[in-house]
Amino acid sequence: MSTTKASSSRRPRRGSRRPANVLFNTEAVVGIHNSSTTAEDRTRNGKAIQVSFCLKRPPQPSTLYVYSSDLNRSLPPEILYSVDDLLLLRVNMGSGPWDSCGKDYDYFVYRADSTRPSLELLRRPHPHLSSSSAGLLPRPDGHYTVAALNFTGTVHQFELHLFHSDTSTWISRMLSVDAPLEDFPVKIPRNCGRLFHHTTTVITIGGEGGTMGWVDLWRDILLCDVLVGQPSLRSMPIPLPLVEMSYNNGRGIELGNPAQRRGIAFIRGKGCLRLVHLEITEECVPEIDDETGLTSIRVDDWALTTWSNKEMSSSLEDWHKESVVKASSIAIDPAISQVLEDTGLLRRPRENEAATEWQNLQNLSMSRPLLASVVKISFTWWPGRSLCTRRHGFFLLT
Repeated sequence: MSTTKASSSRRPRRGSRRPANVLFNTEAVVGIHNSSTTAEDRTRNGKAIQVSFCLKRPPQPSTLYVYSSDLNRSLPPEILYSVDDLLLLRVNMGSGPWDSCGKDYDYFVYRADSTRPSLELLRRPHPHLSSSSAGLLPRPDGHYTVAALNFTGTVHQFELHLFHSDTSTWISRMLSVDAPLEDFPVKIPRNCGRLFHHTTTVITIGGEGGTMGWVDLWRDILLCDVLVGQPSLRSMPIPLPLVEMSYNNGRGIELGNPAQRRGIAFIRGKGCLRLVHLEITEECVPEIDDETGLTSIRVDDWALTTWSNKEMSSSLEDWHKESVVKASSIAIDPAISQVLEDTGLLRRPRENEAATEWQNLQNLSMSRPLLASVVKISFTWWPGRSLCTRRHGFFLLT
């Protein structure tokens, strides 16, 4: 399943049935869905392309439809980034099953305006854009900026690519990190160590300088004011995964993809960054999953820790722990338990099955916590013992 994301659109007109916020899959559907959300443009080959939303109120996911006779049906279109009513889309126009160099991609910016939705092809030549490198900045004048930060292969050196919609031009420049983050307040175990920044996700902060952030969710954020004449990169630390660093008698563990355990967002209404960390208590069990043939994982509990930061300086002390919530402490209203059982999130014991075998929130394998601007957290979950089962979904925690 593709990661679900939350997007805030403009406030709907009074009496409108259109939701103010939606959840959607990052992978779009190839097809036509004519509605008031439909916008059209041309591909680089001059063929018509149409983009539409099938809108649903959360927690139901909305679906983005993309259609062109020019697109590659073997590689579905992707939503790389969303902010306010803007989406950055990547559409493959080649014929093969993959495109490692990005030469077959067209990139579009879709605006979900309630009265006049629009679609714009980003002109070539353009850099290769991905969900871990590119973001969108809405501007007060109604225009927008696409910003991408790509690693050059040299530690602390990056290439910044900017596209401004008012000029329809790309600008590129080489940047080095000012005062790169070298020292941490605690010793980093060898198994957890990483010597350089590796961007996991991008966040839009805004402000007069048009601040964007490229986040390594285990390490730091590279902040850049993309609208100033001479942009520069500055490093901002984020809270370390101290629990994971303490495993194996202090030797730590291989941290892996941080997006599985962490999420971050800029909460505009509160003017702060918010970070969420998912800690799972689990162990392998001597069973093989019938569906995947892989070792099963028994999940005993999981917990969420959130931090906030209003200062956004180079000090870790600006991060303040807000709350810790354990799944085993969440009480479920009996009035909705039947609905949860029907969806597979909870279940009643089968015949001759002990009550301790019930699947409850603390027994579900969770991943990819995502913070939305409406201050909700969405998860991908698997209602079974295995991390690899195909049955999955997401839910929201307010």
